[in-house]
Amino acid sequence: MLTEVKISGVDIDGYFRKWKTIEQFGQEISICELECIKSIYNLLPNLNIGQEVTIKRGLVSATEQFIFDGYIDSISKEGAVVKIVCRDKLEKLMKTQVTYSYDYDIDASAGVGSEIVKDLVETYCDMDADVVATPQDILIKKFICNHVDVFSKVKELADIYDYSLFYDPDDGKVHFEPKGYTNYTSVLTVGSEIQNLPKWIYDFSQCINKLTVLGAEQIVEDTETFDGDGTANQEFTLAKIPISVVCSVGGTIQTPGVRGVTSGSYDYEIDKENKKIMFNQGTNPGVGTGNVSVTYTSAIPIPITISDDVSIGLYGLTEGSKHFSNIQTMDDAEQQGKAFLEKYAYPFVSTKLNVISAIDIDVGNKLRIVDNKNNEDRWVVVSTVERSYPHYADVIIVGDKEWRVSEWGRVTMERIKRLEELTAKNQDMIVEIKSSNDEVAVYGLTQVYSRDIGDAFILGHSTNGKLGTSKLGAGSMGGTELIRTVWTNNTYYETFLTDDFDGGEV
Repeated sequence: MLTEVKISGVDIDGYFRKWKTIEQFGQEISICELECIKSIYNLLPNLNIGQEVTIKRGLVSATEQFIFDGYIDSISKEGAVVKIVCRDKLEKLMKTQVTYSYDYDIDASAGVGSEIVKDLVETYCDMDADVVATPQDILIKKFICNHVDVFSKVKELADIYDYSLFYDPDDGKVHFEPKGYTNYTSVLTVGSEIQNLPKWIYDFSQCINKLTVLGAEQIVEDTETFDGDGTANQEFTLAKIPISVVCSVGGTIQTPGVRGVTSGSYDYEIDKENKKIMFNQGTNPGVGTGNVSVTYTSAIPIPITISDDVSIGLYGLTEGSKHFSNIQTMDDAEQQGKAFLEKYAYPFVSTKLNVISAIDIDVGNKLRIVDNKNNEDRWVVVSTVERSYPHYADVIIVGDKEWRVSEWGRVTMERIKRLEELTAKNQDMIVEIKSSNDEVAVYGLTQVYSRDIGDAFILGHSTNGKLGTSKLGAGSMGGTELIRTVWTNNTYYETFLTDDFDGGEV
């Protein structure tokens, strides 16, 4: 097997001993481990973290297959050996944060998961995305991204739809497609392309066929009244956590606001976590019985249970629960629960293969494996690909998933992450502050004012210049009024939006 390795575009042939790349379903960012000799610094004296690394290989030429395209993540020196760890360009999704709410009725994505992924990748990460349309029967009514990295939100959608997420160095695009979307054209046979005797594993111990979906809510409306006492900074405590609020005093609707966000004046603030309505902006409800009325909506949690009766009949009952923080309706809960059971209600089948001649297998490919020794002839999905140089065989793990204890804990880790989002007020107003650095040109102008002089004394004036008739001082004169602004060369310059001519004519 021939290979080509470049760092920052420089071929390092003769300066590396070996390399290994690992692609894994569920760990979408590919990793490359590169071992070099110490003299690599003679070739690359400025070798550093963040530099681009590309690896290619082939049976006839060293550039037949693009294996890896990414950046150096860490460098360690161990005597005569320099070890370099790299991650592919999908890592950019982890380094980019997004604050946005995708609404079914508002956004162009219209609740389609693949369109949300495409927008997240292309709009916020400035990368190209190649997506396969997600099913129309699983639409997301509301998908909230609250100060979270793009990768975790795209990964969340990949888990919902059972999709593969990966970066392809061949076309330089982020791919989002169903697991097993691409069928590998050749049949792999044990004893030919496959050099080892596979060990087939069937595991139901960590599956679920009856799921309680948490996160669904029923929205209700309540009205509560309170007695004003005429004092400053009055606070009223509601019975439930409010979602939306309309407050009136003496029948007059008051204006709500958020400190540091709302421009202009307002009457009260809302402390959702403590269920308080706070009049601390100078508006003080007067003394009265029931003169303060608060109408608000609140959410009542409604857990939904979904089961797969066929799986229960075959393998017995296995119960579990999962919290989807982005659920906003009952339909969301049902659809996402069904998608989860389709993935977890049946045994996981997996095995490890040492493949020698088929060098272009990728994670997410669907393979047909013929194993006459174990009487197996089945289609399976590639979950892990490990390539290396010097080359003996590519290690391919196939099946629904390679389940481990840490993988089972993924559900718990997801819950912790969602709780962190909820603590950060995942349902509250999303505020994003952007800085602007503009240069504003200021030009000279002349302004003309008028003023009614009344009977004030003005020296030399034909009427008001008579002593004994006109009055000394400006007490009887009216105020000044701007009647015209004359710009230099009769030209008006505007570098940002103003209301100079609002309602007027130019």
